[in-house]
Amino acid sequence: MNLAQVIGQKEAKESLRRMYAEGRVPHALLLEGPAGSGKLPLALAFASYLLCEAPKDGDSCGQCRACRKTMEHVHPDLHFSFPVVGAKVTSDEYLPAWREALKTTPYMDLHHWLQTIGAENKQGNINKEECVLIARKLSFQPYESDKKVMIIWMAEALGKEGNRLLKLIEEPPHNTHFILVSEEPEAILPTILSRCQRLRLARISEEELAGALQAQGLPPERASEIAVLAEGNFRLALQWSSEADEEEGQLFVDWLRKCYLGKADELVEWSEKLAALGRERQKHLLQYGLQFIQQMMHWRMSRGQMPIRLREKQRLAAEKLASRLAFRQMEQVSELLGQSISGIQRNAYAKVLFLDASLKMHKMIR
Repeated sequence: MNLAQVIGQKEAKESLRRMYAEGRVPHALLLEGPAGSGKLPLALAFASYLLCEAPKDGDSCGQCRACRKTMEHVHPDLHFSFPVVGAKVTSDEYLPAWREALKTTPYMDLHHWLQTIGAENKQGNINKEECVLIARKLSFQPYESDKKVMIIWMAEALGKEGNRLLKLIEEPPHNTHFILVSEEPEAILPTILSRCQRLRLARISEEELAGALQAQGLPPERASEIAVLAEGNFRLALQWSSEADEEEGQLFVDWLRKCYLGKADELVEWSEKLAALGRERQKHLLQYGLQFIQQMMHWRMSRGQMPIRLREKQRLAAEKLASRLAFRQMEQVSELLGQSISGIQRNAYAKVLFLDASLKMHKMIR
């Protein structure tokens, strides 16, 4: 992948081109932005640009030996670190699955990646052993290029282990570049943030999303419809364009209905059901719920003039519920979902958390 192939992000790409042309590529670059905006594709494209043997027109050539290897994600001077599961498991053990996932879509999110490696019931992290491995890899001389590039995807997964990389990020070996990718930069240690040059990516515009979907064979009308719904998230647009099932959305709507009815035995049963999903999927469900409620709030504020950007079944459910709730009630539910996400991230006991949230939500919406 080269810079021209990354969807949208004109300003970010121009910033990277200027850095390269002026010889001031930082030793540590942080690409941050919303889900599906293209942070990982941009990291891959810039890494290809840095390693290219014959760059031209502000981009990698796509033809040289280095470009062919980076396209397959096998260049010996391009290294990857990403969240995995297990106390002493490192990214290298999942490299074949990682390369295959990148070929499928580099616009994947953490939830999709953890499902790919069968870790749905566990949270991914970048552990101590991984940090030691990063330091060892970068201590060697480049194999084929005059540079080395380390891409750390979802750098927030480093947690406190990031302290082990502070010295290396601040003073890396000659011609070594870190490219960190993050959706939640506030979760990265401030000491790491201070050592990085940060580049913020915007949401992809509806026009750019629609164009990318049409390039994949979608009719213009359908591409435009999905682009509006996806709100700048190309991963979500791809999911909807392939008619992926609506299980996540329907699961949240069904939970809302149970909370509205407030039958104690059903709430207990649903709390157990949600607790069995696994933490990553629980967070994904709650994040979807936040989007669902926010769409209801936008619709209510516009007095029905602003469309609810959800799939058809979920849109009808959102309109029906929004017509029954006061704006303050929606705010309370949104705050509750945000608190629940924080609880899951702090390893709260899921069964108790979801039962407590269900009971509170019942009071809020009734």
